[in-house]
Formats: sequence, C-alpha cells, structure tokens
Amino acid sequence: MDAPTQEGKKRYRPDGIYKGPFTGDQSFWEACTCVPACPDPCLGQCGCQACETAHEDTLYFEGANWTSL
Repeated sequence: MDAPTQEGKKRYRPDGIYKGPFTGDQSFWEACTCVPACPDPCLGQCGCQACETAHEDTLYFEGANWTSL
C-alpha cells in the first residue's frame, strides 16, 4: 500500500486510510493518494485507489438498499 498524502489525511481522517464500512482486515485498506487539485469528492479518477474503492462501495450499498425496498 502506498503512503497517504497530506491531502489524503484530510479526506480520510485521521490517518488517510479508507478502511471500508465493515472490515477490520488491513489487506482491504487503501491509502488516499489525492492531491489538493483532485475533485472533492474524488471518485478515483486521479488514480487514488482509496477514493475509487470508497466510490464503488457507495454504489454497491446504494444499489443494495434500493433492491431491498
């Protein structure tokens, strides 16, 4: 895993790591590598794996919520 950037530490407080909603397993954690010029929210289009994974998780859980209604 890459080290989080200073911007990443602002986006995923306190350590710049996206840990996902349900996992304590560090093999799934991703460091945010965003820079100040990245969009907010970032969807991973800058190459940041943490933001891409967070966006994918959001889409998955939003879809799961809609299908359960």
